[in-house]
Amino acid sequence: MIVTHISTNYPADSALTYHYIKRLGQKYPFLSSESMGKSVLGRDITVLRLGFGPRRIFFFGAHHALEWITTLILLRFALDYCERKTRGGRFGEKSINEVFAETSAYVVPMVNPDGVDIVINGAASAGDERENVEKMLSGRDPSKVWQANARGVDLNHNYNARFDEGKRLEGEYGVTGPGPTRFGGPYYESEPETRAVCRFLRARRCELLLSLHTQGREIYSPGDSPESKAWLGELSRLSGYRAAVPEGIAACRGLCDWFALEFSRPAFTIEAGQGKNPLPLRDFDGIYAEVFPMLAAAVCGM
Repeated sequence: MIVTHISTNYPADSALTYHYIKRLGQKYPFLSSESMGKSVLGRDITVLRLGFGPRRIFFFGAHHALEWITTLILLRFALDYCERKTRGGRFGEKSINEVFAETSAYVVPMVNPDGVDIVINGAASAGDERENVEKMLSGRDPSKVWQANARGVDLNHNYNARFDEGKRLEGEYGVTGPGPTRFGGPYYESEPETRAVCRFLRARRCELLLSLHTQGREIYSPGDSPESKAWLGELSRLSGYRAAVPEGIAACRGLCDWFALEFSRPAFTIEAGQGKNPLPLRDFDGIYAEVFPMLAAAVCGM
């Protein structure tokens, strides 16, 4: 028997994430995976599919490199789902087989593999971009400051949602070009990572989207439809996280902002955990206990 274990004793860089995904697929043949595209440095942006139902939902992790713990959260969730599917029984308010037949849950554990590798393994992992990354770091430790992709673009500021407003605000935040955080790129969808996400979502009708970030124990939603408000109330109730409204540059150019504008469907940014990024792995179990009910509810539907 293939034993699959998602360790939370150390961070998962892109290589370890691919290893976990491969082992999950070997143990659970009903779990499928594919590459939705490549990063700047040619690393795969992998999406897992749980279930084969007509209702489609999406979970995204690690847009921001310092927030690599969200990758482990989504990998652990995929493992928990697969174990429940193997054993049978309930998943939330429904049987796991009913959930599997009704919903296709697409899970993208790591949108920004290059950035995560820079944080975990240092600038040397940036390959041809190493010199530029080191220049942008200016002697700073990437494990404490790097959020961007390998070209110094903050991927969660590279979507077409108030993009011009976000560019204007960059100046107020002292952002003058590519760097560790907040630079939204020369134009929206300039980066292969965000183009891959948008292309994949445009090709599939999605009912609900959750994007995992850290930290603050808050939930942001750009939507104000009755359905969005109902979901926001339910997610807040299940997790104990407060519904919040982002301000300033954080309110522009994000995945959920774009998705809500493009598709008029509910989308939520989950700011998991509390503290300073990167959150320590000793907090993982507590964070996962808060986030799991939200992910499970999204899969089951209201």
